[in-house]
Amino acid sequence: MAEDTTRIQIYVDSNRLREADSTINRLGLTKSAVINALLARIAATGSIPFSLTLTTEEMAMEKATRLGLTNTGGKILATNAEINAALPEPDNDDLYTDDDFHK
Repeated sequence: MAEDTTRIQIYVDSNRLREADSTINRLGLTKSAVINALLARIAATGSIPFSLTLTTEEMAMEKATRLGLTNTGGKILATNAEINAALPEPDNDDLYTDDDFHK
């Protein structure tokens, strides 16, 4: 009895596909076999079989972008420490001193 199949079409990043293809081919598999294995695992476990979180580097870059640190002279800021070091020094001229509270 023939297996009931459905054709799917998706859009993926060309570079990512090329990189993945290289690995898939070295393993002697096809993209179809890999996707079928992924779908079978999802159906069997009721979950995605890998973590869908950002890497430390991706989180740091997102934070740097939020803080306006997009021009870092070509340096990739990969940790919170690197981001903090790249932040400009705060302007402390507007801060109160202890004397301001004891008048």
